[in-house]
Amino acid sequence: MLTSAQKSLLYLLKQHVPADDEEARTLHYALTYVEMEPVIHDRRTVPVHATGALLVLDPAERKVLLTRAPDGDGYALFTTHDVGVQDVAVSALHAAMRETRLLDLVLARPLSVLDLALIDVPAQDGERAHRHLELRFVAYGSARWPVADPQRQRWFTREEAMGQLRIPGAARLLSRLRWSGEANALRLVR
Repeated sequence: MLTSAQKSLLYLLKQHVPADDEEARTLHYALTYVEMEPVIHDRRTVPVHATGALLVLDPAERKVLLTRAPDGDGYALFTTHDVGVQDVAVSALHAAMRETRLLDLVLARPLSVLDLALIDVPAQDGERAHRHLELRFVAYGSARWPVADPQRQRWFTREEAMGQLRIPGAARLLSRLRWSGEANALRLVR
């Protein structure tokens, strides 16, 4: 019998339309694995556990907020393990709010996965090598407010972000953003 966390995750995954063959393979793997693993959100689950990542957008300014990659080479999304709520989107939102101190961040509704990736994580600090099933979501915020650490967090145009984002599937992820019309409307291509 599936847990409620598995059901929620499977619902989001089944709604997702992959953009390419790589993402289609990841989606197929994810659907199979999530059905088998009742504690998919627990960071101690190996070989794979779910993590959440957030792409923060300001549609009015046509900007994307990124954070410095852990290795200092380029930028990344706001990424986190589940914080005990068995919801990686909410966990990622809380992590981004805590890291940036931007309290106006809100998840895009209806909630859906923007992008999906399997991330290899090498063994470190007593943890075995494993993989993250990274579900990437969109949140909205305002570039008018200062971020907590301007040395680590920065607003970019989509074009600038293309050259700075150092994550697997970065080009695919950013290609799903389309600005349209004079009203600065943002359209997410899924």
